Amino acid sequence: MVTLKIEDKDVSKLFSKVPDWFQKILKDSAGDKLCSGKLIDRVSGFEDLLQEASFKTQADYYRSIQGDRSPDEIANAKIKLVSSVAWESIGKTVDWKDSSQKKYWPRFIMAPVFRFGLSGCDYGLSISGAGSRLSFPLEEMSDFFGKLLIDIYKDLQN
Repeated sequence: MVTLKIEDKDVSKLFSKVPDWFQKILKDSAGDKLCSGKLIDRVSGFEDLLQEASFKTQADYYRSIQGDRSPDEIANAKIKLVSSVAWESIGKTVDWKDSSQKKYWPRFIMAPVFRFGLSGCDYGLSISGAGSRLSFPLEEMSDFFGKLLIDIYKDLQN
């Protein structure tokens, strides 16, 4: 008997590239969640996103939170990681010079109760007063992460 050890974050990358018989083994061993090709199916919080991040993105995150950092600086580092992981999951990076690249961002309603509002997309103009760099390649991701990470965004605003 041979035992294979596959990192959780590599299961979804591997899943679509292997034959059906091996996909069944992966599903039986790792579960449907890890075998999903969609990032939003695999994550339920920031720690899951951190595990999904590339080595470079993780290193950038840890470097940015070293030392005596305020809560808003840590929140900003987390938000940048979330956006980076979303773009990495589709094999792209955000290109702020490319006005034809769609970029979706969550919109937060700050009064009377701070909450997620909706997602929007614009080809070249960002009208967000805060958080416009928190962009996602798909509206579905923007909606999901806007709701999931609202507490981190609150820390950024304090």
